[in-house]
Amino acid sequence: MFSLGLFDTLSMKSTIIKMLLIATAALFGTSLRADDGKQVSYGPSSVTLTGTIIEEGYGDDPLPMDRGKHAWILRLDRTISVRAKPGDEVDTEEKNVTEVHLNVDHAKHPIPKDAFGKTRFTVTGVLYHAINVHHLRPIMMSVSDLKPAGAKAKHD
Repeated sequence: MFSLGLFDTLSMKSTIIKMLLIATAALFGTSLRADDGKQVSYGPSSVTLTGTIIEEGYGDDPLPMDRGKHAWILRLDRTISVRAKPGDEVDTEEKNVTEVHLNVDHAKHPIPKDAFGKTRFTVTGVLYHAINVHHLRPIMMSVSDLKPAGAKAKHD
C-alpha cells in the first residue's frame, strides 16, 4: 500500500499553492498592461472619458498667477493610451494615463464641493499634450461637456 509522509503532503500542498499564485498573477497581470487601455487620439476629434474629479492646488511655490487657484483632475476609471500625432513634436504618445487635467469653464460646468473625489463624471472634450508649468498632468482636455456618469445628455 502507498502512503505519503507528512513532509510529502506539505510539499505537494505548497507546490499547488505556488502554481495557483503564478496562474492568478498571470491572469491579473495581463489585464493591467498599458496596451490594454482604451486607445484615444488628440484633437480635433472629441473623446469621452469617465472617472472622479479632484481639485488640486498648484503646490507650495506656485507662480504668482496660480496662487490660490485649483485645477480639476479627472482620475480615470480605466487607463488610456493616447496616440501620437504623426510629425508633431508636442502631441506625443502617452501610455498608461490614469489622470487628465481638465481645462473647463467652471461657471458653465459647476461641481458641488461634496462631489469632488466621490461622484463619477462623464467628460467629453478634445485632448492635447501639456506644454507649460500651468498644466499639472501630461494629458490635458478642453472640456465641452461634463455631467454625472449615467446622467442623460443635455439637449440645447
